[in-house]
Amino acid sequence: MTSCRPPRPRGSSSSLRARGSLLRSLIDAALTGGYPAQIVAVGVDRECTAQEHADAADIPQFKTTLRDYADRGEWDRALTKPSPNTNPT
Repeated sequence: MTSCRPPRPRGSSSSLRARGSLLRSLIDAALTGGYPAQIVAVGVDRECTAQEHADAADIPQFKTTLRDYADRGEWDRALTKPSPNTNPT
């Protein structure tokens, strides 16, 4: 038997900048169905519009600032570490 359902999206992350308009578009696409990904969290490094977009869509968010880490490499690793509060379904 062959399934017609698309494969379950794999976990991934993306870095978006500016005012959050691209994030807003991705959220809208994911909520309309047929989009091959699920947004499970939004991470930011400072206060920004992306947080408002995440709140409006009930998407968990986290803030990780560069100054909280010894160097850029440590910060990058912290951003890509899975959060226990995010669980794709």
